Amino acid sequence: MTSKRATWVVLGIGALLHALVAFPNHYLFRTYALDLGLYTHTAWHYLHGTIHDSTLFQAVAAPMLADHFDLLLVLFSPLLLIFGTWTLPLVQWISIIAGALGVRAFLLTCGSSERLAVSGMAIFLCFFGVFAASAFDYHSNVVATMALPWLLTALMLGRKRSAIL
Repeated sequence: MTSKRATWVVLGIGALLHALVAFPNHYLFRTYALDLGLYTHTAWHYLHGTIHDSTLFQAVAAPMLADHFDLLLVLFSPLLLIFGTWTLPLVQWISIIAGALGVRAFLLTCGSSERLAVSGMAIFLCFFGVFAASAFDYHSNVVATMALPWLLTALMLGRKRSAIL
């Protein structure tokens, strides 16, 4: 099997497995309401230009940024117009796929063979922690962590602008 084909097969199988974990659970109302529901509601408020408070889970009203500080929601909030309540699970799923490609790119940058890079990507996609995170909830730390391999790759290649971005 060619290296490009192996990359796409591993990535396709990993993406399918992660989709089968995240999306049916959301469709069948088995996702967790506190973070996923709260973040979706908060993103809706950001989309409409208001600051959401924490009265959904606390008795005393406080700005949402005071308790669950997450500026990524501001960035993803326009996607609510297209994907609705599926936005955050979809963003998390796409970021996991991008993170897997970043692991492959990082390993290739380190001088690994293509076979080892694809194997590293497969191991990354099978990691239990990522599966558990996407099975029932949305976690901004998962989305942010998936940028780490790309940051390390940019630093190793000396691309300062890409690293800052």
